[in-house]
Amino acid sequence: EPRPLKLGDIAILLRTLSDAQVYEEALRAHGLSYYLAGGHAFYSQQEIYDVLNLFRAVSSEVDEIALAGALRSPLFSLADEPLYWLVERHKSLNAALAAAHEPPAELEVTEAAKVRRAAATMQNLRDEKDRLLVADLFTLAMELTGYDAVLLTEFLGPRKAANIEKLIEQA
Repeated sequence: EPRPLKLGDIAILLRTLSDAQVYEEALRAHGLSYYLAGGHAFYSQQEIYDVLNLFRAVSSEVDEIALAGALRSPLFSLADEPLYWLVERHKSLNAALAAAHEPPAELEVTEAAKVRRAAATMQNLRDEKDRLLVADLFTLAMELTGYDAVLLTEFLGPRKAANIEKLIEQA
């Protein structure tokens, strides 16, 4: 007699990954865990973008787009309005982080604390970037931000955390 299906019993094989997002969205909508193997999809995952934005911002103090992506991500969890006030007051996000000891008055206390923490974290990572191996810098970033722990609270969190581990291994 056949047993009931359980996770891990089914594989969906695709000739190309061009339509993989459609399948991912359907699986997610039904609350089903999945793992996408192969292709370039690994680098298209949001958690990978978040970490790559962080490291682009660490390596270049003029990459405002990468810094905005990192600050808005669960790495620092800043909302759009605080980012607006930072740029309004300091003309750039990097300048705002350099002056984080005096955040804009328009920021709520919790948002101002996030800005100070982000500034300290970014400065720490920038100070260490030329001294540490890339994998060690990744590990330090996870320790300072708690990003891997935050991922575990999200849908498919263990898979997202595993993706970060895989990225660290590749580094």
